Amino acid sequence: MTLYMLSVIIVKNFYLVAANGTTHLKKHLNNACPKFKLEHRIDLSGSPRNEFKFDQVKSRKDLTIACIKHKYPFNIGEHEYFEIFLNGLNPDFKLPRRNTIRGDVIEVYEEEKVKVYKLLDGLGCKVSLTTDIWTSDHSHVAYCCLTAHFVDNSWELQKKILAFRKMSYPHDGETLFNFMKEMILEWNLDKKLFSVVVDNATNNDVMIRKVKDWILYDLLVARDVDLLHVRCSAHILNLIVQDGLNEIRGLIDKIRETVRYLNKSPAASQKFEMALNQCNLTDKRKVAMDVPNR
Repeated sequence: MTLYMLSVIIVKNFYLVAANGTTHLKKHLNNACPKFKLEHRIDLSGSPRNEFKFDQVKSRKDLTIACIKHKYPFNIGEHEYFEIFLNGLNPDFKLPRRNTIRGDVIEVYEEEKVKVYKLLDGLGCKVSLTTDIWTSDHSHVAYCCLTAHFVDNSWELQKKILAFRKMSYPHDGETLFNFMKEMILEWNLDKKLFSVVVDNATNNDVMIRKVKDWILYDLLVARDVDLLHVRCSAHILNLIVQDGLNEIRGLIDKIRETVRYLNKSPAASQKFEMALNQCNLTDKRKVAMDVPNR
């Protein structure tokens, strides 16, 4: 087949003969071929054009939530190479400084607090509270955490931290009662309180007794308060275990002395690691002292 024969085009039962050139093809496209309007612009990769729109406010809030979720420092916006990294992704994003992030964290906290308050306020069931106090090993500052436990309207077991605050001494029953009373009123739980789970300690006994009197005589809530006080089963079990360990205290003390020696001497720690490798033990966790109250 010659080039001349290929230039003969059959269109709608008639012949269009072209000896040379492509003008006849252009006329055919304009007159005979249907035209369609493209819905999207197509880039060279064949995918629809990205319609991403940068939002400084949303990105700043995402960074704030990341700091809360992953415990990033507030001065992360002042880290040189983190700023370089973000500029490579989007130079339009303005990194906030530490004081700005600190303020944003408080703002997010207030927003989430409102959500939890509305959730608890809309519950048709009772709420149980758990509380515990512990002291930081480094700063020797005591903290108290109050957590609400409940079954939501979808019959899912939920828990929400209502308070986490520094506690001043003394940690007696009166101090704990004032804290508990303040939180119950702040979260509007005085009519929904079912039980309070606490450690088996004297100061907690005093606190619970005061809570019972407050509910019955000050709030005038008619209910059975005998089930209000629930002693922590894990704490009771730990007391039993600690009492049992006293029977083998001599052996336990030797193990503790060994742990202290390994953690104090780098040479001993290295020999201990070599012994683990010889025994094909792959657990590389550092030996640690036991915590009696855990």
